[in-house]
Amino acid sequence: MKISYGFRRRIPWIDFPAAVLAMMLQRTPAPRVIALVGEILAASPTSSLLKAAVVLEGSLGAMHTLAGATTITASTPSPLSATVGVAVTSPGVVFGVVGTQAPPSSWSINAIPPGMNFSGHTSPGTYNVVSQNGIAILGGTPTAAGSYTLDLVAFEYNNGSGIATRPFSYTVNVSGANTAPVITTQPASQSVNAGASPTLSVAATGATGYQWQWNGTNISNATNSTLTLANIGTTQRGSYTAVASNSTGSATSTAANVSVSVTSHLYNISSRAYIGTGPFQNLVAGFYTDGPGSNKNVVLRGIGPNLAIVAPSLAGLTLANPKLTLYNGAAAVLAANTAWGGGQTLTNAFASVYATPLQPNSNDTAVFMGVPAGSGIGYTAEVDGLNNGSGVALVEVYDYDSYVGTPASRLINISSRAVVGTGNQSLVAGFYVIGATSQTLLIRAVGPALAGTPVYSGLTLAKPTLTLYDASGNIIASNVGWSNAITAGNSTTAAGIQPATTAIMAGVYASTIAAGSNDCAMVVTLPTGGSAAGYTAQVSSADSTTGLALVEVYNVP
Repeated sequence: MKISYGFRRRIPWIDFPAAVLAMMLQRTPAPRVIALVGEILAASPTSSLLKAAVVLEGSLGAMHTLAGATTITASTPSPLSATVGVAVTSPGVVFGVVGTQAPPSSWSINAIPPGMNFSGHTSPGTYNVVSQNGIAILGGTPTAAGSYTLDLVAFEYNNGSGIATRPFSYTVNVSGANTAPVITTQPASQSVNAGASPTLSVAATGATGYQWQWNGTNISNATNSTLTLANIGTTQRGSYTAVASNSTGSATSTAANVSVSVTSHLYNISSRAYIGTGPFQNLVAGFYTDGPGSNKNVVLRGIGPNLAIVAPSLAGLTLANPKLTLYNGAAAVLAANTAWGGGQTLTNAFASVYATPLQPNSNDTAVFMGVPAGSGIGYTAEVDGLNNGSGVALVEVYDYDSYVGTPASRLINISSRAVVGTGNQSLVAGFYVIGATSQTLLIRAVGPALAGTPVYSGLTLAKPTLTLYDASGNIIASNVGWSNAITAGNSTTAAGIQPATTAIMAGVYASTIAAGSNDCAMVVTLPTGGSAAGYTAQVSSADSTTGLALVEVYNVP
């Protein structure tokens, strides 16, 4: 009789006595077994001894599986006693296989107690061995009381293939925690700049879970022993605590106060939109000042013809004859212009704020002047079409003082209103932030809320969508309906993104918008790159209708 190739291939994984037992598993008559073993071991000096063993086993009729010839062992006898919140003593329960000349290559396990792991795996399954000695380790910190029965099988080859051991049953009895957690490491207070990413840490004995709180309110998904506040903004200042818990009780850490400093601010806005001939179909840019200074120098421009030069795709679509008017908060006209005239003073002012040059004889408009500054003092720049003209136009507001020095007064919020649709009828607002730190901003796209003003009733955009872009045109975030979640985009800009709240809006004196409305809002903390950086907020129609909409950008100090 000749032994099969398949069996010869497996002989290195089992020793010769195991081979004998394997043949007995097949209920081979003793004479045939003796002949087979004789064929294998004729040249061996232990041949007689092995033959005798075969005859003895054959006469007893004790038939064992090949799996039974190899045995799984555990470093800690079953059952293992464990406690919720207490780590299993290192290195854990070590499982190995005896009765083989080569270690197993994979293991299967049918259950793993919550909080524990099987050689790093937390879900039942079949896993290849990563250690050269073929062992598997059950360890970790149990998180749920109960009695758990684990069935383990070791395999000769990867992925649960080849010869397998007999299933090995192992019990883990997990009792509930005897005492509530005890905080051993308290989170530390920190002072950081806006845009930093501070990490708070807590440690507690006997804890099976954690929940971080900000000013006493649970933070969503903050359930680890560490909390990283990525690209932190000014709206995240406050008191942070961690609650450690187990089945017996909980413990709350001392408060860690996180302060956030900011030295950056807004310093210009440029809004592009379609100007029509109907009611309120002009382009309006509003801005407010703040600070101890009594005067603010600004450069204002209303551009139509030059748009076709810098953006050839708009050729034939731009407003041919824009008119620029500046109003104060009392609606008094402070300045007006219908063609800038190519003067040297304006030319120099354009260069100082890095504005795109205008053709000397173009119909584009511009004003350079100083206006009173201070808390709550605001202005409105409007661009209309002369002689009922229509087309795409751009309004720009530059904080001249921020370009030529360190101003005492600054722009604190800027906004633009226009009729909005889709495509070229979107309202596109570009703005810059300047300074050494990141800047936290509230950005809103207001449509339905405008209907609260009687003169706008029936004219507003029903469902706006707000999208924020970086300088490369990549999306940072978008929102449709401010009560809905903000969707992060593909931009790699290190921006902090937070939902807007009524408290944040009230803090910057923004008008009220109803909860659940289709108005859009987001809070973002945007980097300046150490000096200045530009961003674009676009408002479009989410349902292909048209109507009045407002884009707003507020400093959140």
